[in-house]
Amino acid sequence: MKGTVKKEGSTWKYHVYIGNDPKTGKRIYKHKRGFKTKKECEIALAQVITSTENGLLVNSSNIPLKSYLKYWIDEYAKKNCSSTTLTRYKEYYVMINKYLGKTPLNKISIPNIEKLYSILKEDEGYHNNTIITMSNMLHIALKHAVKWQLIATNPCDYSDKPKRIKNEMTYWNIKDIPNYLEKLKKEPIYNLIYLGVYTGARLGELCALTWKDINFKDNTLKINKSMFLENSKLKTKEPKTQKSNRIVVLFPHVIDFLKDLKKNQIVFNIDNFILINELNQPVYTKYVSRTFKRALMKYDIPVIRFHDLRHSYATMLLQAGVNIKTISQMLGHSDISTTLNIYSHVDLEMQKNELKKVSEKLKLL
Repeated sequence: MKGTVKKEGSTWKYHVYIGNDPKTGKRIYKHKRGFKTKKECEIALAQVITSTENGLLVNSSNIPLKSYLKYWIDEYAKKNCSSTTLTRYKEYYVMINKYLGKTPLNKISIPNIEKLYSILKEDEGYHNNTIITMSNMLHIALKHAVKWQLIATNPCDYSDKPKRIKNEMTYWNIKDIPNYLEKLKKEPIYNLIYLGVYTGARLGELCALTWKDINFKDNTLKINKSMFLENSKLKTKEPKTQKSNRIVVLFPHVIDFLKDLKKNQIVFNIDNFILINELNQPVYTKYVSRTFKRALMKYDIPVIRFHDLRHSYATMLLQAGVNIKTISQMLGHSDISTTLNIYSHVDLEMQKNELKKVSEKLKLL
């Protein structure tokens, strides 16, 4: 299938045959003008041709949302999203199709979408935050439908999403950490827990650590990758943001811990992963999350998510008076405002303690 591009005054336009009307048999052409450059016009034309060849443009009113989303996942998400995001999108695809899949693409309305949100929350019991991330995926998909001229407007632009619920932060108190670690010492994931609470690294980052990432001379840890599971295979990937790629100075006792760990790790795995299981294989995130919760319940330790060890680490640094900018860098946050927002509760508690000290001094005057 070929189309043509042509200059029209100071702008460019394309003209392309996209098939025959199934009812009348008449040939259907698609035109669009107003492109600033020839290149921009050619790209738009190529997208139209690709969509047409996949059966999406001819008689577009009959395209069910289900078919469009499958096309979008195959043509866009698979090429532009991480495997983790793609897996999540496929789950959302099922959620959306259960209620809106048969609705024609150009009949999707604001009430349709808001009804979907309501059903998922009230009938299916999904958390607000899950519905919000699902709606973000639908919004992106329909944004491309507008770009590809399958629909005129994106109804997600105007629909009201549920309000995001801020998860209550939980963490271990600094004075309780040694006691909890002592109880967990015999657990298979003890080494992971220890490094999690004393480095603040994310779970995927910890699982991907190799001995090459430890500099025993400078007492530093290099974090430059994360582990994930794809098609039953463990893989590593680079961090999403440049700030996540970082070097963290370690506590002296953590360096001692790592030295002992390396000395006792008689058989090294092929990739020299630091954290391995009894089969000499790297641990992976889903296994850790399940095992961690069971271990805490076993020893009657307050149950928190593994990610909350990271919060425990940050809280520890804040309470010790470490500068917030330094903490932000150590955690690999993209912006210091992220750190301030997450740990505002700790900051308030610290302010109360400081004012209490001032108040006690004022009483002496």
